[in-house]
Amino acid sequence: MAEVDGVAITSEDVEKPLASQLIKLEEQIYNLKSQRLEGLINERLLAKEAAKRNISVPALIDAEVTSKVGLVTEQEIEKFYQDNKAQLQGDQAQVRDQIRAFLQNQKLAAKRAEFLASLRSRAHVVIHLKPPPVIRLDVSVDGAPFKGPANAP
Repeated sequence: MAEVDGVAITSEDVEKPLASQLIKLEEQIYNLKSQRLEGLINERLLAKEAAKRNISVPALIDAEVTSKVGLVTEQEIEKFYQDNKAQLQGDQAQVRDQIRAFLQNQKLAAKRAEFLASLRSRAHVVIHLKPPPVIRLDVSVDGAPFKGPANAP
């Protein structure tokens, strides 16, 4: 990678002390790519189904997701409030609309995921993105204090 007065600085010299940080970064990169890939797959599945039905993607989502999700009931709001009131700021009247919106979004997300899963099950999807390799770090314990006999298994 470099030389100082004829003495080489290798990639190992640079990367070895940074190994745990580099591993975390590679995992973050993989997760970002994976999320984006899933988004693109979903977009293509929706576009294909919409084209098959000769409608727009928003019309497809409205027909298969939005219209099939019921409204949040007062009982659901009450149950959510009772289950989570320790974490909520304000009384039930103050947070009622927020709870309603949150629960409605959860219902929509669940129905959308269910619909996408059904589209995916009928399509041939192959993912070639590979996770980063598992790297084992050598940790030296020579001279480190620990308990137990030296011949312990």
